[in-house]
Amino acid sequence: MQQKQLITPIIVNEKYEIIDGQHRFKAQSSLGLPVYYIVCEGYGLSEVHRLNEKSNNWKANDFLNGYSTYAEKEEKFFDYALLRDFIENNAISTILGIFLTKGELNDQDAMTAFKNGHYKAKNIEAAQKFMDILEDFSPYFHETYKSTKFIKAFLLFSGSTKYNHDNMTKKLEYMSGYLQPRNQISQYLDILSDIYNTRLSEKSRIHFKGEKEI
Repeated sequence: MQQKQLITPIIVNEKYEIIDGQHRFKAQSSLGLPVYYIVCEGYGLSEVHRLNEKSNNWKANDFLNGYSTYAEKEEKFFDYALLRDFIENNAISTILGIFLTKGELNDQDAMTAFKNGHYKAKNIEAAQKFMDILEDFSPYFHETYKSTKFIKAFLLFSGSTKYNHDNMTKKLEYMSGYLQPRNQISQYLDILSDIYNTRLSEKSRIHFKGEKEI
């Protein structure tokens, strides 16, 4: 029994920029199948988002790619290109990149602003410095050090006013065995505390209860 191909056209504007149907276009192209389209003149990113924001069609990376495409034409989207480069250079997820560069990990408003074209890379230099010191974990925790939970834990831990990265790197040389995959941010904080606090005076130690420094 032979299946017929169902024709679901994609929507493009007069410049043949895809407004809706990015995934269909990629799928059809990879299979060598024809792509049918409807031209809607005057459509742009705002129409793309109205079509997709109330559905699951577009993910964070789709919004990033969409706005980045317009960065050369419209200065207001330049920060999306900066974010794209930051994410690619550090091999992290789009969502984690958004929150790191805005300096807030749990701000849902950051994601809303991002989807609506209002993202600003307020914290990108500090975020890159953070990612640079995170690399010191790579030799000891290669498979996990860029996981979202570990990054969030280390961001909290290294944010302590008592934190000294030289102390941490010295301890990692002989205590890296403590680094094991965990399911909770608080568990990673406990591990970081165990490593960092070894042979330190109490006044120099960093303690957390859950995800709060005490």
